[in-house]
Amino acid sequence: MTQYHLADALGLSAIHVNRVLRQLREDRLLTFRNGHVTFDNRLRLVEIAEFDEAYLDHEGPLLK
Repeated sequence: MTQYHLADALGLSAIHVNRVLRQLREDRLLTFRNGHVTFDNRLRLVEIAEFDEAYLDHEGPLLK
């Protein structure tokens, strides 16, 4: 997936996606090598995104 594809899927400009990804690399949160992304500091990424991992719990009904 290219930055252009990612930007299109997220409804953002490719320039914005490029700048955000560059900042994440500079902050040593992500590494891009040979077409692969490595999350170097997953806990910090979760914190920055304010991501609630309970969102991924699909054991119960999806719609309550």
